[in-house]
Amino acid sequence: MNCNLHLTRQTVPSITVAAILDDLVEDHPELKYDYFFMTLNWLYLYETYPVLSGRWQYSENHIGRTVIPYGKMFQQLSRKIIRFEFKDDDGPYLFSLDTVNFLCCEMRLDPSSKWFDPKSKSAGLK
Repeated sequence: MNCNLHLTRQTVPSITVAAILDDLVEDHPELKYDYFFMTLNWLYLYETYPVLSGRWQYSENHIGRTVIPYGKMFQQLSRKIIRFEFKDDDGPYLFSLDTVNFLCCEMRLDPSSKWFDPKSKSAGLK
């Protein structure tokens, strides 16, 4: 997959970013917005620290110490449990649950099939 070609045609929808931001602020009221967007930039484009340093005007060391913990905050959102409360106990209930897939470039420091998204047949996060 040519990441540059793909990234010129698609961005993260603002409604998705707003929902993620709302959830993170709820769990982490100390969250800094510029760090949130810098981490989102790093996750989506997977730019190197020197490139991020030029764009965000922070040192490479500071960026490294920031995007990893913020990335872990993003990861914690995936661990939230979805609960369905039914008024009666006449189970089982059959239903489908749709999820959102985010395309990304394969992580060069951790190449693995765990980054494979079967829906897009490329690297991605679910």
